[in-house]
Amino acid sequence: MNTAARGRASVGLLAILTFVLADLAALAALVAGPLYAEQLLALRQAFLVLRWAFYGAAAAGVLAVLLLAARRLLGWEMSMGMLLAAFVVALATVVALFGLYRSARSVPPIHDVTTDLDNPPTFSVLAPRAGEQEPVVPAGGRADLKSLSALDRWRVYHKEAYGDLKPLIVQGSVADVTRLAERVARRMGWQVALADPATGRLEATATTPWFRFKDDVAVRITPLADDPGKVRVDVRSVSRIGISDLGANAKRIRAFLRALAAAAQAQAEG
Repeated sequence: MNTAARGRASVGLLAILTFVLADLAALAALVAGPLYAEQLLALRQAFLVLRWAFYGAAAAGVLAVLLLAARRLLGWEMSMGMLLAAFVVALATVVALFGLYRSARSVPPIHDVTTDLDNPPTFSVLAPRAGEQEPVVPAGGRADLKSLSALDRWRVYHKEAYGDLKPLIVQGSVADVTRLAERVARRMGWQVALADPATGRLEATATTPWFRFKDDVAVRITPLADDPGKVRVDVRSVSRIGISDLGANAKRIRAFLRALAAAAQAQAEG
């Protein structure tokens, strides 16, 4: 094989390696969650896989751009389709993982979210984070939080990030709304552990996609003293592991209350 032929082969091999690197990075990012869910990786290891998947995808994307430029400017013979595919896969992986990182940085380091800060719904059947004496809430380098207790830090973070979370006021009796809440919870894929129409209590476990994290939810339904025809619905969602929930609990509460409000309206109109 002459020098020119060897050069073409080397360039072609570099393009193939770039494509393989992009695909492996994307595959690593996709399987990190399922591997953790199947207990084949510890959580720290799964996050490390995501980090290296990001680095690999970024490297593949840069290589693809450089090789595309070399193909055009220097006349290097290599598959343009393969390089474009590598770039697209690498870019999608980088964007997805960076979006996850930004989401993690944009939410507070708390894992317990509720519509009632003063008197959150309690659990009687489920026991999320039962081994903790008090919530794990870091100050996060904030001087104004260092002197506060973990519970007070939680309240500060919660008010700042989720001050919009409010109880839902619904027309109906405690028993009827509890039954409706149970139907909504089951439609959302939650595993219901307790549904007691007599006391207006609902407890369930929600499972997140990808990593299959288990988060426990408590719903409390109480009659309004000043309006016997309506009830107040409070919700609490707690992650079983981790310090930050990446905003999942607040999203879950909002989605549940929206669905419950829509179901209650449909029931009233029907």
